[in-house]
This record gives sequence, structure tokens and C-alpha cells, in this order.
Amino acid sequence: MNVKTLSCGKGFKTHSFLSDKSNHEHTSVSSDEEYLQMRKEELKQFQQKYPNVLPTLYPNHFALTSNIKEYKEKYDYLQPSEKLKDVEECIAGRIISKRKASSKLFFYTIRTNNDHSLHQVQIMTGSEYYDESNRTTDETNFSLINTILRKGDIIGIKGFPAKSGKGELSIIPKQITLLSPCLHQLPHKVSYSEGTSLDDIEKRFRYRYLDLLTNHEELYNIFLIRNKTMSFIRNFFTNKGFLEVETPILSEKSGGANAKPFETHLNALDMDLKLRIAPELYLKQLVIGGMDRVFELSKVFRNEGMDSTHNPEFTSCEAYQAFADYNEMMDMTEEFFRQIVTEINGSPILKVDDIGEIDFSKPFRRVSFIDSIEEHIKEKLPLPTDPDAVNKLLDICKKHKVKYSTEKVNYGYLLDKLLGTFVEPECVQPTFIMDHPVDLSPLSKSHRDSSLITERFELFIGTKELCNAYTELNDPEDQRERFRKQQEKKKQDDEAHENDEAFCKALEYGLPPTGGWGIGVDRLVMLLSNQKSIRDVLLFPMLKPKNVSKD
Repeated sequence: MNVKTLSCGKGFKTHSFLSDKSNHEHTSVSSDEEYLQMRKEELKQFQQKYPNVLPTLYPNHFALTSNIKEYKEKYDYLQPSEKLKDVEECIAGRIISKRKASSKLFFYTIRTNNDHSLHQVQIMTGSEYYDESNRTTDETNFSLINTILRKGDIIGIKGFPAKSGKGELSIIPKQITLLSPCLHQLPHKVSYSEGTSLDDIEKRFRYRYLDLLTNHEELYNIFLIRNKTMSFIRNFFTNKGFLEVETPILSEKSGGANAKPFETHLNALDMDLKLRIAPELYLKQLVIGGMDRVFELSKVFRNEGMDSTHNPEFTSCEAYQAFADYNEMMDMTEEFFRQIVTEINGSPILKVDDIGEIDFSKPFRRVSFIDSIEEHIKEKLPLPTDPDAVNKLLDICKKHKVKYSTEKVNYGYLLDKLLGTFVEPECVQPTFIMDHPVDLSPLSKSHRDSSLITERFELFIGTKELCNAYTELNDPEDQRERFRKQQEKKKQDDEAHENDEAFCKALEYGLPPTGGWGIGVDRLVMLLSNQKSIRDVLLFPMLKPKNVSKD
């Protein structure tokens, strides 16, 4: 039998389609597109010429007797060179390596993921045991199947267990079935921390399936941590008597946070709708209705900037507990983090790159929003009741070279910039920043000791905000006034909170004293998996548009 040989990039050679020519031709493949076309052609010609070996490229089913993990557990006891010729097993997996020892012996390694871990096994393909019962040409079924198989192909093997002379567990096939051919060259594996061999780092996210194939163990572990995190959150709140609920993603109003929403149109009712920026207002209506403890683990959408900690579509968890306040929510937050870090990390001390150790076993530090800024700038901040407060804050920002946007200047915004400059960078160990100004907290209840601040906290870990909570504002008239003041900001801040009279009407029926709590799940997974970018913890993060091309 004469075949063409393709040289498909660095260190990768394969046989190509069958040729009736008497000599071996060597063709260099310069692009993946060229490889794709040649691979498709070889499969087409092979199928036409040898339908007994390759009746179809994509069989509907291949019945397994064991997955690779089970196969290894069953036959690991075999001794070197031992063969169980009377035992028939059917296993399947993706070819990750192919090696020709001789014309009568080929070695493959196939791999699958079983029970959240990778497992692989050797296929020791010898002509002595291969089924030739349906042979129709001068070429043996053995030589034909070993000609057409490539790295990346998914195959099924019917054969018997054996160990090689060196003691490696193998399966000796009587028959190999191509279940799904790989039509492209697979990227070469490179250390995940250094990126992959894909052309640029964005391709890891744009073609996540290739990232998984190339860097499976490292990447899979991140999303295993994500899965465990989601399960932990559900169990934590369920065990505390909270009921998981679902609230609308589409609504006429986008409340519950200061953020710009995505907008769409419902043709059936000819009405404009918005994707939710938070489920908060719906969840509090459920508390009004008598559902004293509720939580929702869900997607939210914010039409704002993208960076290492922000993606327009992200996952959050919000929980509301009647007859609780922000002090109780702080205690619950410490318990939550101490437990989840210990369960996933195996210890309450978490090691984070470029930061060091973060200790969740100790009581979390608690600092005042206003006091902590004043400690750094060594002067008193103007009160919001001061008619010249904004100008005074501008002077402070200029004095300390704090950057800000002139288009968004207002009292709360400038205070937030000061906090971000002086206080947040020091919050490496778990720190509650408490008692935010009213201007920054339109849904928080005023502090019991001062009407100028609110009973709110944000939890910072590793200098990043992970959690936000407060004693909920339950006075309908106060809420209406807060919404009114937010509307005054709309011209200079398109993320100011919308007015929601329907929610205020619900408050008139009585919201009990309530503690509300929210966490960004993606940032939590970043912390637990030691990742620096939110894109690394999302299987399919938002990316800049790209012209469609076959690259």
C-alpha cells in the first residue's frame, strides 16, 4: 500500500490519503486550512475505498463495558506480559499519542475524563490479534485502520486486557472503530501559567475547547472549584433555612444596584425591557410577602466596562433574612468564608500569588468608611450637608493627586475615589469597610446613630471587593426620597439608580427589619482558584468582536 505523508507543523507527522502512485510523496502543510482540506479528502477517499473498515465517520453509538477509570481499576492487578484473551472489554477515548513500533505493532494512548479527573490507557495494537473476518482487499484491516487514525481522533476499542512487558496496563484491540475524526491539528501543550501554544492568549478564551484539550488538567481544576463553590453556596444557605428562588431576568425597571442595564424589546407586548442588574428588589418583595429567608444564585447583566474583575454577564448570589441587620450579616459572612476556604482549600489559610497568605481563621478587621479615609489624609471630610462639600472634596482629591472623572463629580463619587486610593489597597487580609455615606447607598437603611451614613458593609479580600451587605431600607417615604436624589444624578451619572414606584408601593405593606447580602461568585472563584483575571474563571467570557476566519 502506498500513502502520502503530511508534515503538519512542528514535530507532527501523519499519513495522508491513499495514493495509487508507486512512490511516497511528502507534502508540507503550511496552514491549518490546508490540513483540514487534506484530512477531509483522505477520509472521504478511504471511506469510499474501504467501507468495511470505515463504514461511517460518525457512528450513532458505541457501547462501553467500562470507562478508562473503571478499566484501570479492574485490571491493574495484572502482571507484566499477562493477557486475558478470554475477556472482552469495550472502552473509548481521544487519541493523544500514536507511535509506530513496526509494521505489525502500533502504540496509542487514549484519554478521557471520568469522575472529574483525567485517565488514560495504552492501546497495544498488534496484527496477531486484530479481527480480519470482514477483510475485502489485499490490505489487512489492521494496516488500514492504523493508516487512517490520527492524534485527536476519538475511537472505540473492542479487545482484551493485558500488560506490556514493562508492566504498563494496556488493551489489545481486536477491532478499532473511528467514532469521530479530528479534522484539525491539535495545539501543543505549554505550561498553563505561561499561556498556550495558540497564536495569542485570547484564543484560549475564544476557542475554549482547544484550551481544554491542550491544558485540560489545569483548566478543568478551576471549573471544578467553581462547581464546588456553587454547591457550597447552595448548601450553606439551605442549611440555614433559606429558600432558593428565581426572579425575572427581564423587567421594565432595572433596580437593585447602581449600574447601566442592557435594553431589549419584547415584540409580543410591544414593550421595552431591561436585563436585570440585580435581583434585589424582587427578593425583598418576597420577604414582604412572608418568605423570611430567601436567596438567589443567578446571572446578572451590567452594560459597563470590562477589565480583569468585570464581565458584562456575571454570577451573583443575593440572600435576605428577615429580622436581621448588617451586624448579623457580617457574622454570617465570616462564617461563610471561613467554611468555604477550608472546604475547598483544605485549610483556612489561602495562598495567593503576589499577595502571600490570607488568613481566614482570625476575626475579620472592621473599619469605618469615613474614619479610614480621614486617617490617611489627616483631615476631616466635609459633611454632605455642607453646601460646599463637593468643592472641598475636589480640593482634597487634587491635593492628594486622586484621579477622577469630571463628568461624574458628586459627593458620593469623590468619597468612593478617595476610598479606592487610600483604603482599599490596604485591605489584603479580610476587611469589612463599614458605614457608607447615604449618597452611595440608596437602598441601605440609615445608621441608628447617624442619618448621614448607612448600615452597610463591603468585604475586601486581597484588595478586591467580594461582598456587599446592609440593613435594608424599609421606610417607603425615605426610599422614595433616595430614588428622587438618584434621579438628580442621572444627567452626570448614567449608572444612578432608577426610580421604582412599584417597589415603594410594596414597602408600604411592611418590610420587616431585614439583612441583605450579596457576593460576586466569579470573584470568589478567582480568589479560591488563585486566578488574576475573571476571564480565567468563566468558560466563555465576553470578548471583543473578531472577523470570522478559518484560523
